[in-house]
Amino acid sequence: MPFVYAIVLLTALFQVPAPAAAAPPAPLGQALAGRWEGTLQYRDYTTDNAVTLPTSLVADTALRLAFTYDDGPGKTVRSSEQWTFDGTTLQMGAASAPLQVRDYRSNARGDLVLIAFGNGIENGVAVEVRQVVLRQGDTLQISRASRLPRQEWLLRHAYRLTVRR
Repeated sequence: MPFVYAIVLLTALFQVPAPAAAAPPAPLGQALAGRWEGTLQYRDYTTDNAVTLPTSLVADTALRLAFTYDDGPGKTVRSSEQWTFDGTTLQMGAASAPLQVRDYRSNARGDLVLIAFGNGIENGVAVEVRQVVLRQGDTLQISRASRLPRQEWLLRHAYRLTVRR
């Protein structure tokens, strides 16, 4: 019986530590927080043409994003999203499917790279999705590309924004 106790004690002493926790979500919220101005470029689903709209974004550290688009003379469009991020998955709005984070890096200056993949529906068709969030200094880029299985990636939309001072 002492041998069994010794094995149990040694097992307890030399257990493999649990894997490190996923990256905390706070840096993403901190990187996005602020007032931003720039453009949204998107591919129109009906014509397949690229469209560019002047855009502003107000985001907070809780990952609430409020977009304003200038869609022509006298036409302003507003939308908002609540993102959730736990270090391994990113969900960009309640209606979107969670994306698996494959790369997430940030530094003390607030620069950040996040790349996530998953599945989605575009124009009624199931597609693979690649989402990229890049913050470098005073610039922020948020882009989405999609593809049908075994096809090339197509840019669906890209925000290119700078800090509004």
